[in-house]
Amino acid sequence: MTYTGLGWDDWVRKLRMGKSISHVVDSTDSVSQFFQSQGIKSCVLAPFKIDYTFWGFALFANRYSSRVWSPDEESILKTFSASIGGEIKRNRDDQAFRSIVKGTSAKTGKEFFQSLVRHLASALPARCAMVSEILESHDSKCRIIAGWNGETTKKLFWKQFASDHQYEAPHTPYEDLLSGRVSFYPEGVQEAFPDEFFLKEMGAESYAGVPFFDSSLNVMGHLVVFDRRPMLDKERTISILRVFASRAGAELERQRAEETIKNIAYYDSLTGLPNRLLLIDRMTLALAHAQRVKRRLAVMFLDFDDFKLVNDNYGHGMGDLFLREMGQKLKSAIREEDTLARLGGDEFILLLPELADREDAKTLAEKLIELGREPLNLEGKEVKSSFSIGISLYPDDGVDYDTLLKKADKALYEAKRKGRDGYHFVD
Repeated sequence: MTYTGLGWDDWVRKLRMGKSISHVVDSTDSVSQFFQSQGIKSCVLAPFKIDYTFWGFALFANRYSSRVWSPDEESILKTFSASIGGEIKRNRDDQAFRSIVKGTSAKTGKEFFQSLVRHLASALPARCAMVSEILESHDSKCRIIAGWNGETTKKLFWKQFASDHQYEAPHTPYEDLLSGRVSFYPEGVQEAFPDEFFLKEMGAESYAGVPFFDSSLNVMGHLVVFDRRPMLDKERTISILRVFASRAGAELERQRAEETIKNIAYYDSLTGLPNRLLLIDRMTLALAHAQRVKRRLAVMFLDFDDFKLVNDNYGHGMGDLFLREMGQKLKSAIREEDTLARLGGDEFILLLPELADREDAKTLAEKLIELGREPLNLEGKEVKSSFSIGISLYPDDGVDYDTLLKKADKALYEAKRKGRDGYHFVD
């Protein structure tokens, strides 16, 4: 279509709308003056778009005559412009894919997931990206592993919600992903799910998500992107997400296997508390720190009084339950930096780093003794017991693991010899 007397803003507006422009340089407007300065007497322009976004235009110009370009000539230029847009898009897609691969290939664990969402959001492009794992499939609970939205003003949001934040999938666009299906909303996603928190927070207009699986083809989680603009290229978006969702599934499965091995090696299978190996590691570090800052450290050896009666009266199943519940009860009474470990049977070790003085250990021992006297309600039965505690101190009673543990064990024997249900320091 031929336009005259238009300014540059008008030209750009027409091109953004996807219209071609045929122009004869025969007026005094600023556009004609520019073309005259270039020796152009007539021209035709056709826009090209990438992912429905205006990127630029192609121009045919005649420097010898002022003529109106025919519809066929405009059609040829439109075809040419479309091929340019297609080639730029292919090149951009290839670069985007390579950037994601390069950004994640040498990374594992948390670093991998953080890099993945950052590069996905940049490459697709999308406003933000998020990777989540399914915690409990029967109640559709999910946990965010990593999230990225690319805005410095929103960093607080991701700091608060994108690390271990849990959410429910029902009645959200994530629900389809739990059953292994792709979820794609090219526009209007907030209208479809008006109560979904992240869509509101991001001002999302569009959404795409794909599930990822473990080696047994069980759904483990999902990879999703949001944008504030329509997301119209479904094929490209979903294909890229699927490729990297597969990588995310493999990495998460590797992490879980590693965590399982770690738990077997370092944690007691009955109570979930640290075992002897992990206790040794933590005590080695705690002793080195205590020596460096010249602070005391306490080791408490706990042993239940007459635990055999619990097994005899209620059965070994109830005895195991008693140990699990009492282990959690004791853990809730100590500081985060303290370590409660189970050596085996009914023997527990409590490591107390950063101890101010002997009185601190005494105060905690008295608190734990009172806690041990409280009966536990297990499966409708009130189970009573108590325990004795032997206490050794660094550096007063020893400077290494073996010495402190042996002296705490000896102090425990003295506590039991004196009547049980009490504590005793190394003499």
